[in-house]
Amino acid sequence: MPERKATFMINFEEMKREKQEAYHREAEDLYERLFEFVERDLNMREKVRAKHMFRDLCGFETDRVLTHEEELHAEHWMLFDYITVIGSRPFDLFIRSHSAELTAKMKEIAGMMMLMHLAPYRVLHTCGTEHLLSPFQEEREIAVRAVGSPQQAEAGELILARVAQVGFEKTMIGPCIRINPDDEEKALEKLRYFEAKGRKSYHRFLKETGISFLQYRP
Repeated sequence: MPERKATFMINFEEMKREKQEAYHREAEDLYERLFEFVERDLNMREKVRAKHMFRDLCGFETDRVLTHEEELHAEHWMLFDYITVIGSRPFDLFIRSHSAELTAKMKEIAGMMMLMHLAPYRVLHTCGTEHLLSPFQEEREIAVRAVGSPQQAEAGELILARVAQVGFEKTMIGPCIRINPDDEEKALEKLRYFEAKGRKSYHRFLKETGISFLQYRP
């Protein structure tokens, strides 16, 4: 009897691991489809308007050429946070127009991604595309894997990242914003100020203007 019980537990863990890998693959597939949608279906007027707003939020001069890293952040902000002239985010528009093509797992993942926004974390440990993070002012740890274009973060750094539940795991979607240690206190002061206004206002601030912390990158 003890041997059968042990075998069952091992099989259960293996099934859970395989199911998680299936979720991760679906998340990566969904991620690729999202950016194909932005490239192919989002009209040029919206892209120009979004890029202008992105520059304003981050304090970038109109005529300065964005770096590759800044372009990457601009694309993710446009997809997940930018509100179009008709009042919808491109991510929401994709879900509405392509829902029939998505698998059940993709729809579940998309539902979780709708809840995410750039949020502050302290990096405790990092290894490749896996990170151990501590949410801002919370005494707990979360392990995350990365989907998309992860940006290498170092232990001890303050970052802002989009994190969503994918299957059984927390997952970082796209690149994170690394905060320069020299500017960390300014960033923390701003975060504490809006957090003190209440949970709803704090989340709205992060969703609408979290990308502005890009001005504090190294």
